[in-house]
Amino acid sequence: MSNTDNDGCGGCILLTIFLIVSYLIISAIGLEGYGVLMGILILLYIIFRPRETSSKTKYVPKKTSSNPRSVNKDYVGYNNEKNSVQTINESVQYNVIPPKYLPGDFTINESVESDAHPPHIPYLPEDLIAALDSENRESYSEAVNRLIDILNDSEEAYYKSMAASYLGETEDTIAVRALIDAKDDPDENVRESATRALKKIKSAQKDLIKNYETLICENDFFRPYKIYLSEGEFVECRVCGHSKFLQSGVEEVIGFIGDQEYPQRDGKRLFIDLWDQENKKAKNADIDALWIIQSENIDYGWAISAVIQTLKNDITRQKELNEIPVTIKGTPEIPEEEAEILEELFAEIRFEI
Repeated sequence: MSNTDNDGCGGCILLTIFLIVSYLIISAIGLEGYGVLMGILILLYIIFRPRETSSKTKYVPKKTSSNPRSVNKDYVGYNNEKNSVQTINESVQYNVIPPKYLPGDFTINESVESDAHPPHIPYLPEDLIAALDSENRESYSEAVNRLIDILNDSEEAYYKSMAASYLGETEDTIAVRALIDAKDDPDENVRESATRALKKIKSAQKDLIKNYETLICENDFFRPYKIYLSEGEFVECRVCGHSKFLQSGVEEVIGFIGDQEYPQRDGKRLFIDLWDQENKKAKNADIDALWIIQSENIDYGWAISAVIQTLKNDITRQKELNEIPVTIKGTPEIPEEEAEILEELFAEIRFEI
């Protein structure tokens, strides 16, 4: 007998049993009760019937560029026109939420979230990243400090990892301490990003260490320090903490008081005007020599006193005042009291008429 015949016989038997059971139930509870019972059974079937599970394609973003400064926003399923992100088979849609705030005032332009927790696709703001290449030192310093804040304080591993990568691109010593701490982060991606960033910074340090004796920070005219951390030896400006602004080849820094115009850099010499006559303000710097130049519009008593006090207040100065020679050019009108202070505090007084 074929399988089809077996199925037919089985169906007849079940139908016969169903009719017999129905007859017995109707005899016992009546036709009306039978109808109620069947209705209950049908309702229970609808509620508890097995449902077909739909298989949906997993949402996976495309691999982004290995260059941390080039964040790829072309994700699989990203719909620019609808401003939304969909799964590959377009069966599920996740809405883009409004911008969130990072530590500081910078915002994330886009982020994706849902109950299903698809991969995030946030990226750091363009103005923050652009500031890292800015010639404006203040903007650059602020951007680096914001990235360090993100690395230290953000609760989102993605942001911390990206911040570490960008800090590595700067090759700036100021980020080293935060990156060393990030090597102990619970998230593996953050640890790896911090490790790569430290390698880049350490590689850039080789030339700085080699030329250490002739380095000076072009941002504030101070000589650097060597610091020794768990990752090795690093060079940083002793005031601003950056290595980004260090220039080499400066063997002598000459600070001067006078209204003469000197080129800021002349070969191996760097000239720094220590007195702003208009604003009556002295400037500090790591000088190797002090020139006092004859000028018509300088109040030498005030200027010399202010400059000396500013230099003395710098207790971290590498070269003491008694190691710095003073050269008086021409015949500036220096009050007797200031002349005595110069002789007392500085290495020697030279005269050039």
